[in-house]
Amino acid sequence: MNYIIKFNTISDVKNYFELFNSRIEFAVASRLIGLNIVSRYKLCTESVFHSERYFSLVTITNYRDLIKYTDIKVNIIKELLGIRDKSIPVIMGILNITPDSFSDGNKYLSRTTALQHAEKLVKHGAGIIDIGGESTRPGAEKVGLGEELKRVVPVVKDILEQNEIVVSVDTYKAKVAEEATNSGALIINDISALRFDNDMIEVLKSNPQTKIVLMHMLGNPETMQNSPEYDNIVEDIISFFEERIEFCLLHGIVKDRIIVDPGIGFGKKQEDNTNLLRYLSILHSFGCEVLLGASRKSFINKIYPSTPTARVPGTLVTTSLAYDNSIQYIRVHDVSDNMQYLKVYASINKG
Repeated sequence: MNYIIKFNTISDVKNYFELFNSRIEFAVASRLIGLNIVSRYKLCTESVFHSERYFSLVTITNYRDLIKYTDIKVNIIKELLGIRDKSIPVIMGILNITPDSFSDGNKYLSRTTALQHAEKLVKHGAGIIDIGGESTRPGAEKVGLGEELKRVVPVVKDILEQNEIVVSVDTYKAKVAEEATNSGALIINDISALRFDNDMIEVLKSNPQTKIVLMHMLGNPETMQNSPEYDNIVEDIISFFEERIEFCLLHGIVKDRIIVDPGIGFGKKQEDNTNLLRYLSILHSFGCEVLLGASRKSFINKIYPSTPTARVPGTLVTTSLAYDNSIQYIRVHDVSDNMQYLKVYASINKG
């Protein structure tokens, strides 16, 4: 497994080790993280050199092996790599109250069917229910504010009246977020990362208990798959989240409230999706929690042709990657399958 760590300068690395009271000599640290050599990673066509002026992406492989050759303590290495003790990711169960979502549109439009499905997700092990009142599949058309409020808010109330569960609302509209949080939702899942509605940040400032999911997306759902292009997907993701997190911090939204989501399938080509999944651990470099939403998505179909509901095995591969990379949340349709997989996989790994 590869862990990609970002340092702006050599001084940053030195300060890092001093921060954790390490006795390791700086020369050893430099050799360890490759500051004196060319570091090559699969997503670049050219080698990346460390410089005082330019950032570097450093790849470290198999931290356990490093212990054999250095006197660094295990906890120092874990901190360097952004690793936390392995635990099962919290499952965010998907509840789409839409007529046109890509895999389950029109199934849970009524309050009764929505509540029934939510209770099923809770029974199967979901720790969060993510409610969406507007489809964000590629090419999806926008839904009016009034319609989205009518779909979402009553269901938030119904679920919380019947279940002890954290509710998340998938919206980029500030008014929907406001009404949802007033009804008890504790997470806002914003595909625009606070870019589509300037009032969204005010909703977060007024609700200090509410977390925000910042998702990476190129363009908007109507246009995002119209020939998306990146100079380098990893570098672009880094720059995007740095800017968005800084925006939050400037408005008093601390990192403990921020969850980052790479946006698999949102304005990305097939190779972009697979490369991001290969290098998931880069998302730990921001010091925020991480969410992965790859359930039933079309990149699986491009690898193995299948209908959305037949993509559970492909989804479980991404769930395995999430566990291996200490991702905190996974957003899935098939909660029971994912929970069974995680429990068995975690049990084997811990054994």
